[in-house]
Amino acid sequence: MLRRWSPQQNICSSWIFLLLLVCFAIQPILLVLLLRDTSSTKVGSPNQTPFFGSNEMNEQQDSLSSSKYQLKRGSSLVCTNTTDVNHRFCRLNNICSRSSPRGRQYMFFHGPDTLMENVPLNRYQPALASLSSVMNHNVQFFNYDDYRADLFNFSMFNIEMITRPAFLFRRFKPDNIMHILHDDLLPIFFSLRLMFGSDWEAVQLVCEDEFPQNLSTTKLFRLISQHPIMFLNKKQVDDTSLICFQTWYDYGFDKPQGRIQNKVVDGRDIRLFTRHIRQRLGIQDQPTIYPTSPIVIFSRTQNRLIINQAQLVEKLYGAYGVPVVIIRMETHTFEDQIRVLSQTRAAIGMHGSILIMGMFLPPSAVIFELYPYAINPEHYTPYRDMANLPGMNLKYASWANTLEAYTLTYENRPPHLGGISHFPANLKMKAPLSSSVSLFHQMSTLRRSVISLIVFAGDVLDILNVNMMQGEKFSSIPDEFLFLIPSKPQHVTCAFSEVKVDNSDKANDTFMAIARQEKSSMRTQSIWVRAVTKMGLCGPFSSLNSCSSS
Repeated sequence: MLRRWSPQQNICSSWIFLLLLVCFAIQPILLVLLLRDTSSTKVGSPNQTPFFGSNEMNEQQDSLSSSKYQLKRGSSLVCTNTTDVNHRFCRLNNICSRSSPRGRQYMFFHGPDTLMENVPLNRYQPALASLSSVMNHNVQFFNYDDYRADLFNFSMFNIEMITRPAFLFRRFKPDNIMHILHDDLLPIFFSLRLMFGSDWEAVQLVCEDEFPQNLSTTKLFRLISQHPIMFLNKKQVDDTSLICFQTWYDYGFDKPQGRIQNKVVDGRDIRLFTRHIRQRLGIQDQPTIYPTSPIVIFSRTQNRLIINQAQLVEKLYGAYGVPVVIIRMETHTFEDQIRVLSQTRAAIGMHGSILIMGMFLPPSAVIFELYPYAINPEHYTPYRDMANLPGMNLKYASWANTLEAYTLTYENRPPHLGGISHFPANLKMKAPLSSSVSLFHQMSTLRRSVISLIVFAGDVLDILNVNMMQGEKFSSIPDEFLFLIPSKPQHVTCAFSEVKVDNSDKANDTFMAIARQEKSSMRTQSIWVRAVTKMGLCGPFSSLNSCSSS
């Protein structure tokens, strides 16, 4: 529908797209800005004294006039027809951003060219869009303020028009490798490919959050964009400047701890992402398991330690005779880890974020997750879900410590690291390392999540042997064919055959068995046939066929 501006409305310029991406347990929500040129144009207030020649001044004035003209013509907004803010797909055109005393403000200008379609009647229930990969996270919600374009004094602002295609987003937890891959890079990667086609790597990433800009994970975004991230909070320091975009988009993700319910997720999406990352890093070798492929142990340095790690290494080497490689986030770069994991037969590690790197393992490799005492493996399943995705072709195994005696805790550490030194003496005894829910459940869960353990190496080897001895358990059919709908069967021929009829209560055959004595009375039957794949995908029925008893 087409909606006109009303006196109760006001704001700036751009087009928003809310897009839902399918990924194993993840759903990021980011905004994208689509612009015409390949750079940004910065224009100041016409009242400012120029520091350039007359030609440059004329160009600046022309650019300012063009920007003002676009903004005065109005912003536009078109959304998909959905009531779910996390799945709403919107596109905003001609929207501006500025810093304000109440935080980041987005401005939508109502003018003669304003178009609004499928916009919620109340876009504050709960929001128009979300900028995060986690659904219903109100910190990440996006909305705008309305302005009348004809009454807005653009001459009071320094206007910078971003002219390169751009994508606006918020990072969720950028100091954690699992979240940076799961909640940011994967969703952005697929959104850019979907929205921008073959030019997706030329898109400018624009980040709007409060996290530090110099984190080690920031450089990973260069693997999916040719340009460094533009940080709005760094670029815009006062409320007298406007940064305006011609178009951007947004989409969402859900439940980062597990697979999304009622959603068909394809592991080939993750394999496509990992292949792109390897190519950008210049890693040419294809993920493959060789006779000398190593076993990797993900090692931690502060908490959740494998106390008898040296013994585990010795046992693994003695059992398999292949190198055992120790990988740490502190000593191995992102590229180093991918190079090693691409040729690894099994990766073993404590439950934690680094196990997300298992997505770079070759087909048939094993992800082996170790759980501390009193942590229920059924409550934390992202890596099991990832390994079991159709098309990932990974094996998953786990082992959980069930003996508190083989556990090391850290009571004297700060509270956010699981310590309880800040508790009164009479309450410390009420925070046990038990698996039961208690008054101190949250604190106790944190304690359990950071404790170290002694691994029963024999148990680990037994479980690993079961998975290693299985060999190739996956179909030799290429992944891209596993999800194809079977075609309609052609040239079907059939005949009745004698079958044994099982009349017991245990029989649970969905097909009708024809008894021998009934065969003569059913000389012909009309049948339809269709193919069903091992993935449960059903094709169309064949044409009507006659089946005889001859």
